[in-house]
Amino acid sequence: MRSLYFYLILSLLFLPTFSYSQVPRTVSGDDLNPKILLIDQKKYIGTEVYNPVLVDIYGKTNTLTGFTEGKVKVIVLFFTKCKGLCPTQVEHIKQLIDRNDKNYYTVFLSFDKTDTLNDLRNFYYSHIEKNDIYHSHHPHDGVSHEYHLPKNLGNMIFAIFKDEIEIKKFTDSVGFKFFYSQRDETFVHPTTTIFVSPSGKVSRYLFGTTFKENDFNLAVREANIEKFSLEKIVDYATLACYTYDHTTGKYQFNYVIIFPLSGVFLLGITVLILLFFKRGIKNVSG
Repeated sequence: MRSLYFYLILSLLFLPTFSYSQVPRTVSGDDLNPKILLIDQKKYIGTEVYNPVLVDIYGKTNTLTGFTEGKVKVIVLFFTKCKGLCPTQVEHIKQLIDRNDKNYYTVFLSFDKTDTLNDLRNFYYSHIEKNDIYHSHHPHDGVSHEYHLPKNLGNMIFAIFKDEIEIKKFTDSVGFKFFYSQRDETFVHPTTTIFVSPSGKVSRYLFGTTFKENDFNLAVREANIEKFSLEKIVDYATLACYTYDHTTGKYQFNYVIIFPLSGVFLLGITVLILLFFKRGIKNVSG
């Protein structure tokens, strides 16, 4: 009988803990460990990303691969109601990309399940095409208005996920964790730009809201060289001069390779000069 009471009391003690663990948590800034948000680069680089169903700014539905036509994908995860880091990151990347470059697509994806196409369009006209105005809801007459949609995004894609399931599958596949803070009424998430190869594998993460244009271009080239071709020989040569430093999150000049190559180059020049003078001496004596 005593053992029965013992197990009953024990089960009551652990029941609240078990029940709480089944409820999705929202967090405050005080109880969040920043390490939870870190992306394990060694684990995810080289792995295949989930190919989600998206709805772009025009209302067209397609998969990520379908939208990007098998090209390199530069992916930025954000949410439209963000008032801080997201707009800064999006505006910075807009300045870096070449919209006419057909070798890659820059894909801006909202991970907020409550974001709608109107939210996406309002964000676009607030932070990308600031000279144009788009209003989904007129403040005076209460009637929906769509003045116009973007005419030419070039290699930029703005989209939302089809549903919450697609959000989870994709963010899990790239190691992107995020939480909603009730106190701050915002999402807590890593600020990163994800580079995905044409075959759909993670090739690089660049962290922070801003980074050097050279780092961006090198990451695009790195993502694009999974298959050797003569057309990419310049990319191979350029990347040989740089090494990605995981501790700083930046590309560093590769002195280990450059110095020996410089030595070989100088030796070759010296040999050519000696041969030239030797031939000139022979001509004079002849």
